[in-house]
Amino acid sequence: MLLNTALRTKWVKFCVPLLICQLFPPHLWGEELLHTGIYGGVQFSTYTVEISEAMWPVLQAFNPDFRLWNREDYVPSILKRYELTAKQCPQAVFGDFNGDLVGDVVLNGHDKKQFLLISILSYKKDTGAFDYKVKIIQKGPLFNPKEQSCSLPETKGLGTYLTYFPPKRFKSEFEEKSLNLKTDAFKLQDACASSVALYYYKDGEFHTYITGD
Repeated sequence: MLLNTALRTKWVKFCVPLLICQLFPPHLWGEELLHTGIYGGVQFSTYTVEISEAMWPVLQAFNPDFRLWNREDYVPSILKRYELTAKQCPQAVFGDFNGDLVGDVVLNGHDKKQFLLISILSYKKDTGAFDYKVKIIQKGPLFNPKEQSCSLPETKGLGTYLTYFPPKRFKSEFEEKSLNLKTDAFKLQDACASSVALYYYKDGEFHTYITGD
């Protein structure tokens, strides 16, 4: 089946795979944000990306023109080998990135003028209630993914995609020091590069740690 990358609003603390995506038909432009249900995550057999009802107004206030990259924007070989899970798809990663036991999300997309890699992170207000804020991780001038090229068999298409990375201690040959991850993290993979940037959240900012895969 075709992959539906519509972004919907649901609760994201638990990301449970369900075979119900065919109930949510693709929209004309493939990236609409909708309010539905209570569960969140990446769902199969086609997939949707679903964020929480609490995240929705925060994202809209940040940028109502934000859209995920479409499936068709990617180099086909990436989609063929990509491992879809309840925590990850090429455009989104779910996890607790700031360690407060509340679900967060990282989204890879664009608006009408620029590409945007953003996070929607939970935080605790003075009242003790949780809310969300958007943090820009990367941005730059908007480009046509169909004009991107690298050394893959296909010469055109978006070659960068996201993957989830769990908390653990490890050492990369590209870094002097080991990294002891206390929270969820994510990788920004580039099919056209030999190294990978691991992003982890610490002291109010995302930091990078270069790995070999």
